[in-house]
Amino acid sequence: MEEKFEFGSTYHEYFRNAVNKSLDGTVIPGLDVCNYYVNLLGVEPRHRLLDLGCSYGRLYPVFANYTKEVFGVDVDLEVVNEANNSPYVIAIVGQAEKLAFPSNFFDNVVAWGVFDIVNQIECLKETNRILKTGGKFLFTAKGAHYPDSDSLAFIAERNAKLKNFPNKFIDLGLLMQALPSLGFNIEQKFLFSKRGHLGLNQALNDPKEIQTDSFYEFAAILKKVSEPSGASVKEWWNEFSVTAKAKAEREGFGTDVLGYFRKSFETDNGGRSND
Repeated sequence: MEEKFEFGSTYHEYFRNAVNKSLDGTVIPGLDVCNYYVNLLGVEPRHRLLDLGCSYGRLYPVFANYTKEVFGVDVDLEVVNEANNSPYVIAIVGQAEKLAFPSNFFDNVVAWGVFDIVNQIECLKETNRILKTGGKFLFTAKGAHYPDSDSLAFIAERNAKLKNFPNKFIDLGLLMQALPSLGFNIEQKFLFSKRGHLGLNQALNDPKEIQTDSFYEFAAILKKVSEPSGASVKEWWNEFSVTAKAKAEREGFGTDVLGYFRKSFETDNGGRSND
């Protein structure tokens, strides 16, 4: 049985270091990039905003540009305690799928670099519950069909999976089909072709490019328009990207993508395993 990934102090220390200096040389999205997209939400000083997956409060200065009614939530007590050193109204321990906030409470929710690791259907249902009608949800996530030429994206996916990090890779078309049943409309989407392009705020901007499903990351702004209908929806994510599955198939591993990852890692590291 694979060991379950734990979001404890070791991970958060890694995250703190990673946002300052990427391991593979790509640009990590800074506060300026986050601010660019938060600005599109139209946050007003009276609005309540939830920093979903607040970690140690890295993004608080961005949100405080717009409102002082900023709340935080994260799964790890240690980083929540640190987040409360920033003037959140309150930061609490909790999960995206079950939040200890009243219904119709927030005007905006932001999940920056978080949506990949949650149960996405339950997260959207819960985000819908806590948002007021007309409220907006900004999140970033990974696409399932990144370009085959993006070796850094492949290595990042491979290495994260070999550490049991619970990434999800999204078919954006399927997600968009499911949104009405979950009570949302998509207001805006921004596609980033390769790993590192979000950090550069280098979104695809040609209308033909925007229709492609070949991209590594995306940012989206959803608007709550109703309560969820209760209709079942088709899952729009997978634990492996379509790109990695195709590579494994071509290399003779069939559907054993994890086996291909292990072999690829050993090849890249002189026979050394990831253990």
